[in-house]
Amino acid sequence: MVFIRKLPQDPICTVPDGQPVNLVHATHALKPLARRLHRIKKPCVLDLGSAEGSTLEFFAHCGCRVWVEDLAVALPRPEKPTTVTRVRRVRPGPAPPPLLAERCPDDRLFDVVVCWNLLDLMPVEAATALVGEFRARLRPGGMVWAFFDSVRLASVEYRRRMRIRGEESLDHILQPDRTVVRFVHQNRDVQGMFEGFEVLSSTFLRVGLREMLFRRLPEPA
Repeated sequence: MVFIRKLPQDPICTVPDGQPVNLVHATHALKPLARRLHRIKKPCVLDLGSAEGSTLEFFAHCGCRVWVEDLAVALPRPEKPTTVTRVRRVRPGPAPPPLLAERCPDDRLFDVVVCWNLLDLMPVEAATALVGEFRARLRPGGMVWAFFDSVRLASVEYRRRMRIRGEESLDHILQPDRTVVRFVHQNRDVQGMFEGFEVLSSTFLRVGLREMLFRRLPEPA
């Protein structure tokens, strides 16, 4: 696999004020995901990112109906830089409110959920609750395509957007007009989030991201 350009780490990345930076990196999960979509009659995709034209065109070419909900815009915006690592649970707290209930009809089911790096913007408890919502909205055998940070970064960082260029590469856009706090979830955290799923693929990319593809398991008999 040829990596077109390596993504610099955010803390040392020089970004012009107010100007998005567009970089490119590989994807290893999209091609098998697309092959599965082509085998499904009228597949339905939930894209939890911004409505990127090339991404919508890609899924349309696969015969998909796409429902877009950019959940990241509803997350809190940090006011000043803080040191962020992983937040551990000290004691049980109240259940996080459902994020999809008010944005997507309860009777709408999907074959694929694309959540990009959304789960990195949420503490473990909230991310686990959201994945539970994914599972309730996925048809049997449905998939979740997600990215996770694989390195610890101590800063408030630029929000990321991704869009599909083709079956083997993605645009990776840093947005300096919006900062976010990212959580680095450990393997055990991700496994706990995706209870009731199997891992179809897991790839560490040179850009510091872990790309994962999950499949919903059938309900136990």
